Amino acid sequence: MSHRTVRARVLLFGAVSLLSLLSCGREPTGPGARGRIGQFAFEPVFPSVRLGGTGQVLSISDVVAFTAVRVVLLRANGDTAVDRVVNFPADSQSVSLTVNVALSAAATAEGEPLSATLKYVNAAGDTVFTGGPVTVLVQPPGSAPAPPPQIPVNYTGPGANAASIVITPASQVGTVGTNRTFAAEVRDAQGSVLVSAPIAFTSTDSARVRVDLRSGVATLLGARGGAQIIAQTLTGQADTADVTITPTASAIAVASGAGQVTRQGDPFPAPVRIRVTAVDGLAVSGVPVTFAVTRGQGSATPTAAVTDANGFAETNWTAGDSAGVGQLTATVNGAGLAVTVSGTQLSSAPTALTFETQPVNFTAGDTIPPLTVVVRDATADTVAGFTGTVTLDLTGGNASGQLYGTLSREAANGVVTFPGLTIDRAGTAYRIRATVNGVPPVTTNAFNVAAAPARTVSVTAGNGQTAPPQTELPDTIRVRVTDVFGAGVPGVTVTFAVTAGGGSVVPASAVTDAAGEVRTRWTLGPSGAQQLTAGVAGLTSAVATATVFTGGGSPVLFAGVPSASLIIGGSRTIPVFVNPAAVAPITATLVVRDTLVARWAVDSVVFTAGATLRSPLLTGVAQGSTYAVITSSAGTDSVLVDVQPASLNFLGNYSSNTVPGDTLRTAVILSAPAPTGGVVVAVASPDTAVALVAPAEGNGEPEDRCNNYYCYGGVRSAGDTAGGFGPRKLLAPPADTAFLTIPEGQTVGHFAVITRNPGDIMLVATAANYALAQRNVFVGLGQLSVQTTPYSGIPLGVGTRTDLRINLFETLRRPNTFRLTVRDTSVLQADSTVVALQGEGNATTALRLRSPGATWIVAEGAGFLTDSTRVEVVTPYLRFSDRFPVAIPGSALEMDYSSTDSSGSLYAYWAPEVDHAVSLTSSDTTVVRADLGDALRAGEYFGRASLRAVGAGRAWIRIAAAGYVPDSVEVTV
Repeated sequence: MSHRTVRARVLLFGAVSLLSLLSCGREPTGPGARGRIGQFAFEPVFPSVRLGGTGQVLSISDVVAFTAVRVVLLRANGDTAVDRVVNFPADSQSVSLTVNVALSAAATAEGEPLSATLKYVNAAGDTVFTGGPVTVLVQPPGSAPAPPPQIPVNYTGPGANAASIVITPASQVGTVGTNRTFAAEVRDAQGSVLVSAPIAFTSTDSARVRVDLRSGVATLLGARGGAQIIAQTLTGQADTADVTITPTASAIAVASGAGQVTRQGDPFPAPVRIRVTAVDGLAVSGVPVTFAVTRGQGSATPTAAVTDANGFAETNWTAGDSAGVGQLTATVNGAGLAVTVSGTQLSSAPTALTFETQPVNFTAGDTIPPLTVVVRDATADTVAGFTGTVTLDLTGGNASGQLYGTLSREAANGVVTFPGLTIDRAGTAYRIRATVNGVPPVTTNAFNVAAAPARTVSVTAGNGQTAPPQTELPDTIRVRVTDVFGAGVPGVTVTFAVTAGGGSVVPASAVTDAAGEVRTRWTLGPSGAQQLTAGVAGLTSAVATATVFTGGGSPVLFAGVPSASLIIGGSRTIPVFVNPAAVAPITATLVVRDTLVARWAVDSVVFTAGATLRSPLLTGVAQGSTYAVITSSAGTDSVLVDVQPASLNFLGNYSSNTVPGDTLRTAVILSAPAPTGGVVVAVASPDTAVALVAPAEGNGEPEDRCNNYYCYGGVRSAGDTAGGFGPRKLLAPPADTAFLTIPEGQTVGHFAVITRNPGDIMLVATAANYALAQRNVFVGLGQLSVQTTPYSGIPLGVGTRTDLRINLFETLRRPNTFRLTVRDTSVLQADSTVVALQGEGNATTALRLRSPGATWIVAEGAGFLTDSTRVEVVTPYLRFSDRFPVAIPGSALEMDYSSTDSSGSLYAYWAPEVDHAVSLTSSDTTVVRADLGDALRAGEYFGRASLRAVGAGRAWIRIAAAGYVPDSVEVTV
């Protein structure tokens, strides 16, 4: 029969009977004989080859091969009972042997002893193992089996006389997956090398180093550590060599320094640190790592480093000159391992202006506390190297208000201070605007300016007249109260007093009108010097004088005024007196020496008996000066006449900052009150494609012009009283010409400019007998910029909250609707329109981020240039803040996580639109137990996970949520 062994060809078990077994296992045979056939059993014992670490016995035939076994049984008298050669194929685990052994007559009841000899033969016919002779007992059938005797099997092949063995090399070093070859030399007692001596190689730790039994080729299996290789002969000699496994890099990861933010050209705040580990997750030291900037320019210092004992290597990363997301890649040389770190490089160019100080309410003419403007970059830091020009101007408030002082200054290290500023006109909701070329302007908070106090009182007309005693002067005395800027101050009480001559005034006091003027009529006293004062509390009074003409017994003719100023086409009366009154009619002839300059309305006037005053009308004809002469029998007198063109001017300056669609409210002003019948002013636009004009409501006073107050749709809304003005409307449809009627005695006519398209035109205002006035109007497309918040160019996360901001380079004069177009609405969606309010400089709307991808958003608005921005939308990540958490058994561990991009960038923290439930799992709950973490709440970009350290070891904690890329970190307990 045959018997299968457990270990291949380890030992030979034999029995001789009707059916015996020769095998390579340790299982004893026990087949018994039946009838006249004897039975026996034996156990061959081979030299052992054992593993160095475990002592496990290896198959001897794997060291020395044999192909046949010769079994010889001899009787006590030397006769051969059995001599059989059994083939033992190399690929067989056991062989069957059938042999009949007859008991001889000498056999006793116990059986017959036989001498057993075994010889193992190789393919060359050489005997390599021999066993015996050993006596075995062949028992009669039915006998109780005797214990099988052991037959020691000894190696008798080449090298059986070995005395020593030496393994070479004595030590080797390698990395996982590589092979190292060992050899051994066997010598006899005389030192001769036994070339053919069989050698067995084994390892003390075959889990780390596995060695081929015959060839001595060792394969390094472990990540680190080592083992000993044992070389041994079959006669018991042995020697050892050491194998050391150097750990090799199998993974590289970012330890710290990801997701940082800096300005372009500046170093990132912290070094970028990476860690290299082997397959066992432990650190690998001495690994060369190369650092290179792979996006966004910039540099790394150093560019190469070697990992330390803990597997770390680091470099300092300096951002390049380009704004956006930069990337730094760390590569393990020759290992095909690399990891990329992202950082945000924000523009260091000027992107915004801020007022560090704000004006407060003050009085016109007072000095505003110094205003400081700071030029800032995208990080809101001061642009230290900026030395460009910052310019201030005035918006809002009173249209005629002017900002005085040095309004353009060069910055020093990004900062400029404007001292000594003031405003000359009262008004509400003034703002001061700062501008820098290429940067959106910024305005101060609104502030109010109170009217400047009265500074000067002066007589503007009626001074120096002559009249008979106790006669009212023909011209009124006109007084003007002005502030420090020479502007009339309305609402001031002026008191008149006769201080010499004994005359009287009516009224004795009056309140200044919108132009700061008051008038009174002065009746002279009986004789002597005539003097009148006009006073305002706290100010030096103005003085007017007049002359009392006291003639003799005969009438004398004289002019009441020494001179007269006229405008072309304008007229005034000239008082002519006769004193004392004529007792008979007196005719006075009127002549102008240069009738091309001025003309009398009549050629003569007649003083009837008892009359003392006549007032002929004198009219200006052309620019120049001449004398108007009055001649009579009572004498001759003359008046110096000066004629100038009438002045017609535009109020305010609206030649800039005007975009198509604006309605600009402004006015024209006459240099003198309109004469009898009023004045019609025609304001014409030479190009109606650029702008139209229309007459508009107004209260007729110069200080009430409203070119900084705007309407839309043709009519201001009812009750809109911005700046103290009542509701205004257009008085005629917009056209190429607006006809303004300025009533008699008034000076101001209001109109509107309705801009339509970009262009540059010259408005022309004309009126009969007035020189024309011109004013440039430039209509240009407004500038805008579109960006996502907080900064453009940074990818955005699906489902997170993000705004789109339209920044305007000009403060809006009217509400404006901007149209938004999203090129690919599968990536993101936005409202189709967004409204920017009047007086605002930006408009904001929410974006709805739907799926990964990239698209463009285009913003368009009437009167504005078009702008667009590219938006990249990516799948958001959940990311643990602590990348290498450590805890002790039994402790609680709180781990923060955030919604961010793949790099964990601070400027890519994304708050979701809705709540997200998160799940936590542990790879080994015997090490770490994951409790339910906080949900990621709408509007928040961070949460907290609660863990419990259970037992020593390592476990991976995974966090996941719908729509997010999950994250995992290894927790060491």
